[in-house]
Amino acid sequence: MKKGVSTSDARYPAFPPASAPPMPDAPHHMEAAEIPTARPVYHYSQANPQQPQYLPPHQPLLQPQPVMYQPPRHSGDYRQEGCCSMTVKLVVFHMLNALLGITGFSLVVTGVSLSFGLLPLCCFGIIVFRVVLYMVRFLAQLDVELYNFISPAEEHVYLSIPERAVFVGMEGRRLSPSLSSFSPLALMATLYFLTIKFVMGILSCVAVSVALSLPSAEIITRTTDLKDVYAMGINVRQFDAESDPVTFALVWICMLLISVALMHIVARLSRSATRFFCCERFSTYRYVYGQQYPTAFPAAATAYGATTVTF
Repeated sequence: MKKGVSTSDARYPAFPPASAPPMPDAPHHMEAAEIPTARPVYHYSQANPQQPQYLPPHQPLLQPQPVMYQPPRHSGDYRQEGCCSMTVKLVVFHMLNALLGITGFSLVVTGVSLSFGLLPLCCFGIIVFRVVLYMVRFLAQLDVELYNFISPAEEHVYLSIPERAVFVGMEGRRLSPSLSSFSPLALMATLYFLTIKFVMGILSCVAVSVALSLPSAEIITRTTDLKDVYAMGINVRQFDAESDPVTFALVWICMLLISVALMHIVARLSRSATRFFCCERFSTYRYVYGQQYPTAFPAAATAYGATTVTF
């Protein structure tokens, strides 16, 4: 090689020229050279088969336990309320229940009749029936609110799944979300307002009127000049509070007791019908896991020649 002539490539000074002879192979002892690396935090040691190994005591796996949400009790629980306050709530419930039953029956009958009548007209009756289902959903929501008005806290029906169900486990009943669409439960709710709810509304009218008929007739006889006024088959003109107050009071007390008993029975039947036709069950669970322990170490961990980890 001439003096002053560079052996590297002019374009890539760090590389030798392409025409340069190949470099000789590296010595054999350099192939097994170890590259220094950082030591790990832990090291591996060979298990001594003669030395007994420590095993933790056997602890079974803990089963996940569901945590259920218990709704708080409040003053709306009839088991903690007095008889007078609960009777007043039942009177209000039956008045509204009668109004809901009769009004719902009239609206649903009208809507179903229109849907069947307009069905040949380019299937326009299907659209009308869909509107009827939305109306049934609204009536069912009112029915559920009446149900909650006289029900204890632990038996309340949710209009929708509450937000706290994401964090705690809950179970109960809710208003079915499928009442406003074509579904078997929506058809059952429609038949419910056409038949059973209408009957419950009539029974609510009867239960309340038994207690209020005699005082109402007495007020009518004192404020009007009607010749004969009848209340539950009794002529109030011949049997009033002025002529025989003791008998009048005893008869009215008996009718009041019968009315209160009827209100409790009809309310129980109405609540059962609402749960069956308008509601569905739901449940959400949050599992709390305890500390898990294996039953024993794997067999390979204590066998001869196995590797254990020490810190």
